[in-house]
Amino acid sequence: ADNVWTATSATATDFQAAAGGAWSYITTVTVSDENDLPLIDGTAGVILDSTYIAYHLWGFEIMAEDNDRKPMLQISTDTGSSWETSGYDSYGIRVYTGSTGATTSTIDMGGFDATGTVGGELLSINVFIYNPSSTNNFPNVNYQAIWSNAQNATMFQAGGGRFETVGSWDGIRFISNVGNITGTCKLYGLTGS
Repeated sequence: ADNVWTATSATATDFQAAAGGAWSYITTVTVSDENDLPLIDGTAGVILDSTYIAYHLWGFEIMAEDNDRKPMLQISTDTGSSWETSGYDSYGIRVYTGSTGATTSTIDMGGFDATGTVGGELLSINVFIYNPSSTNNFPNVNYQAIWSNAQNATMFQAGGGRFETVGSWDGIRFISNVGNITGTCKLYGLTGS
């Protein structure tokens, strides 16, 4: 466990501790038709603190309960007691069906419009979270996402955002702008050395 098969000399091998800078699996969180899909430090195996210098969040089959809904990515600074619903500065580029457009939001760190409720319309996303425990910087993320909208157009969006208040945070969630949400997230942490 936590070791890799390593060449220890030109002619010998052995199990050794993994080299630094590696991604470590933390946990999986799945919800079905719930208010939100939260990852909160200290809950359900989630580590979202100074243990790692960066985090990688993979989202699978994220879907609102109705067509034409907007899954949003928001943070918490008090282990999920409340969620920040304003004060973001996020930008993205969306490409779909021969068109390109810019996206902006002040209510979340992403914003993925017009997701659907049938196969192929589910949001798939990877999100990089940078040093969320820092008390000297703005919390920020960048992401890539793909989904099909309710009109069956393939949507690709890449972007990033930050929360406009300096300070640490310990929770991140997906929530729909209206109604409940379903999906799975897998969280990984990056060691610093």
